[in-house]
Amino acid sequence: MDRNNLDYSLAWALVTPVVSVFLMGFLYGALYSGLYLAFVAWFAGSNLGVWQPAPWDMDSFSNLVVIYLLLFILSCYYEFSRRASHKLLQDS
Repeated sequence: MDRNNLDYSLAWALVTPVVSVFLMGFLYGALYSGLYLAFVAWFAGSNLGVWQPAPWDMDSFSNLVVIYLLLFILSCYYEFSRRASHKLLQDS
């Protein structure tokens, strides 16, 4: 909230559903993600006329690349652990 619209900081809201479901499980992660979405929607909606367009600079680019890489790493880890669990299930 204190970054305003600098460096595409609102894009970090995209990480929350993946991380919350990964860390808290489907039920609590989905509940937390829903509450978080309500907060982000309220916050973004209440500031629609206030925010200026964010400049596209090197900080913005690096911010989006880091978000993408984090989501990619979490997705790969999740898929790896899912496959390992599935293989253990088949073996047993």
